[in-house]
Amino acid sequence: MQGSSDYVRVYMQYDPRKGDKALIKLFEKEIYDNRRGFVISITGNNRRLVGVGKSYTGLKIGEQMDKYLLEDIDKKVVWTPKAFIEAINYWDNRRQRHTGETLPGQVVILDEAELLINNRTFYSFINRAILYILSTFRYKRGMAMVITPHISFVDVGVRKLMEYVLFNNKVLENSMQTVYTNPRILIKDYYTGNIYYKAPRIYNVATGTIEKLSSVKVGLPSEDLARAYEERARKFKDKLGKDLLKEIEKFEESEFGSEEDKKNQLDELAKKVLDTPELRDRLMNNGRVYLDDLRDEFGLTYSQARRLKRIIEKMWKGG
Repeated sequence: MQGSSDYVRVYMQYDPRKGDKALIKLFEKEIYDNRRGFVISITGNNRRLVGVGKSYTGLKIGEQMDKYLLEDIDKKVVWTPKAFIEAINYWDNRRQRHTGETLPGQVVILDEAELLINNRTFYSFINRAILYILSTFRYKRGMAMVITPHISFVDVGVRKLMEYVLFNNKVLENSMQTVYTNPRILIKDYYTGNIYYKAPRIYNVATGTIEKLSSVKVGLPSEDLARAYEERARKFKDKLGKDLLKEIEKFEESEFGSEEDKKNQLDELAKKVLDTPELRDRLMNNGRVYLDDLRDEFGLTYSQARRLKRIIEKMWKGG
């Protein structure tokens, strides 16, 4: 039978008697013992994608890993791929006094950025960003958290670059909503391309046993951090809403033209129908026009066909 010293070498050890947090100790082992940075995803579960405390879980983990998170929240909690890269570069502003090297254990939280752009474009950015992170983590030793509603939203190629995924769930406990997260190590089979999810194993110093870290209760982040996050999130989403409205207006204008352009186009079509005997005979019957014929002839929507019908009939009557 292995001695406790063997367990210490193989497994992450934690001592609940000292107030150790198993999940945080697991992540600290990656950074300080294994001396490497890593990427995780925090997601919902198969039954519930939203409202399971994903962002607050990221904040809670983040403030326990990175003591400067609140001070640096404008740089380290982000919603866009560009800001994601800038956050990693910003880590260099925090350095160890005795070595001058980048302070290890810093975090960046990319919060549901797929709201911003379509998945294909989003994950092509994220894929390159994560590759960049991994190439710089040898000396930066940071932790990146990608928050998304479900792990399936993350491209398979990106998943293969992640170390852990946390599946969140919210349950009713003593008349209160409580968040639990289920951490899983991502095991990649590079021959078959398959990805497997396995609960981490940890060594409990207090009991001298190996335990499976299958479910962890997540508390709330500090009030100051939560307040700062909500303010940033509100500003971002307000701006996102305004930007989306502008994009929709641009799309409609480019796709269909302005209201005046659309009227002019329909007027031109009406004149074409009335001035072309072949079209007039095919589309009109005793001064009446049929919507389906107009739609088939010009590829119009019902709304466009109705407007064109009114214009043609008005012109026919001399209006």
